Amino acid sequence: MNTMTWPELMPWAVLLVTFVLVVGAVVLLASWWRRQFGAESRAQRQRLAAFVRNNAVGGGDDLLLKTTGGNPNSAWLAPLQQLPGYERLADLLMRTQSTQSPLGFLGLVLVLWLGGLLLTLVLFKLSLQASVLVAFGLAALPWLFHLRKDQRQRRKFEELFPEALDYLSRALRAGQGLSSGLSMVGQEFADPIGREFKKTVDEINFGLPFADALANMGHRVKSPDLDFFVVAIVIQRETGGNLAELLGGLAQTVRERIKLAGKIRIISAEGRFSGVVLGALPFILGGTLTLLNPKYMDSLWGTPEGLRIVSIGLFMMLLGGLWLWKIVQVKV
Repeated sequence: MNTMTWPELMPWAVLLVTFVLVVGAVVLLASWWRRQFGAESRAQRQRLAAFVRNNAVGGGDDLLLKTTGGNPNSAWLAPLQQLPGYERLADLLMRTQSTQSPLGFLGLVLVLWLGGLLLTLVLFKLSLQASVLVAFGLAALPWLFHLRKDQRQRRKFEELFPEALDYLSRALRAGQGLSSGLSMVGQEFADPIGREFKKTVDEINFGLPFADALANMGHRVKSPDLDFFVVAIVIQRETGGNLAELLGGLAQTVRERIKLAGKIRIISAEGRFSGVVLGALPFILGGTLTLLNPKYMDSLWGTPEGLRIVSIGLFMMLLGGLWLWKIVQVKV
């Protein structure tokens, strides 16, 4: 039985990749159109506009609409929502304030993977194995972007959080109520502190129980400092006590923890930088040599022995990266 060679399979591969890209683009466009101009979206905006007019609450239309979760009652989304990791992806997009739905994000990742595979095969004439590695690298870029953005926002929230606690404590000592104090924090502080407290106040105004609104804020931010705040508020509302003094002590504790975490980051900076350099250097060198002199690297990418060496090297690099990451991770 004769097998087709790669040059004979190339037209069919190009046709298949083109078809998948077109279908993915159509699905993304349809998802965006339905999210922006669908009947349910229009109805939500109309109800929210009526609420704003009746209660004179400004600036809430873009705070309460959840734009990343898709339609939870949609039948064609139900199987996807049961996949492992779907809810974690939806939470990540929500925390980074992304306008993409999880389905749209996965479609973007698929388009980047297929586009990278097609470009490296057709334009740069790389081998199939090297093209697959490049495609996976491109597909990982959206994940890395959102993970990095989520980390930066959480760190900024934690840096501003002690000041917000002190402000709320002073507001309570001045005679303000807790809900009023939360609203003042949302108005006076910059994002992400202001944004999250505004969302919490809006949820309370819409009728959500106070404890549930605070729990939602903790779920959005994913910060242990905020979890302490939520637990303290819930317990104090049930048992009573001096909430202003409690918040002042909590602010001091959080401030000391941040100071200690900063010292640990400074001490471990050399180890983290060494891990980044050692992890990135083989990929940079291998990619540069492959682009400049592909024939020189054919023995590495195009032979079973070379692929075996690459596989063993990647596995050992993964173990080394995890080891270095574990060493420099110190919980405070």
